[in-house]
Amino acid sequence: MKEKKIKKTWKNKKIYLCIFWIILAIYISIILLGRQIETSFSFPFTVYQKVTRTEPFSITDSNGKKISAVYIDKHSDKTIFYFHGNGENLQKIEDDLLFISNNFGVNVLCYDYPWYWESKDSPYYENISNISKIFYNFLVDEKKIKKQNIILWGYSIWWAVAIDLASKVEFGKLIITSSFTSRYDMSKAMIGFVAQNFLLLPNSFVSEEKIKNIKVPTLIMHGNKDKLVPYFMGQRLFQNSGANKKMFVEIDKSWHNWILMNYWEELKPIIENFLNDNFENKQILKIWE
Repeated sequence: MKEKKIKKTWKNKKIYLCIFWIILAIYISIILLGRQIETSFSFPFTVYQKVTRTEPFSITDSNGKKISAVYIDKHSDKTIFYFHGNGENLQKIEDDLLFISNNFGVNVLCYDYPWYWESKDSPYYENISNISKIFYNFLVDEKKIKKQNIILWGYSIWWAVAIDLASKVEFGKLIITSSFTSRYDMSKAMIGFVAQNFLLLPNSFVSEEKIKNIKVPTLIMHGNKDKLVPYFMGQRLFQNSGANKKMFVEIDKSWHNWILMNYWEELKPIIENFLNDNFENKQILKIWE
């Protein structure tokens, strides 16, 4: 009887040990794939859709991969370098790019991130940083746009790409729409805890720190009902901004998407004044629905 009990106990131990090693193997696999998992959630793949109203072109990055882009030429001395949201591609954002270019009379450049639309490569930090710099050089060297006439405009999660470029190059102005403070903060906002800690991943795209060193005029717009990128993140970016002149626009009852289109009549004069250096320092405006 005692011998049977010992055998049963040993059998149970082997089962528990086996379960432990399986769980450990799964966890190690997840850790090894952690960066790819984080990237996939941040920058979901978008399928090919043809751009129909603008003329796309491509540039080859340092890895020899083709990156697609659109440049709308208004023969203006000012160019907006636009970084679109993570759920969009050039086809989805085409109307917005034309809208911005036509209404403000400026050139607009926007590229599709790696593994979006026809762009190849992977959207890891090193690749994106390199690609942004290549397109910045395209504006300066090929299009002969003066650095002080380049306006970086970042929307949503991809604002982090704009601020990364902003920390490395000279430019004239910065516009931020519905954007976040860091990947850790986004993880807490979306799922209630920092998932990266379990994946042994460091905090990345820490925009609230990088923006402290950006001195150019800065305009930040954020909806106070944004549930995807919470409103407090826009406020914190404004508070941390090191800009000599800066403006924060709170858009009442607005969610995350279609801010420019939905509030065009209210936002147009604000953006125009900002582009023309006609705005007050640290002025906080509230647009009501």
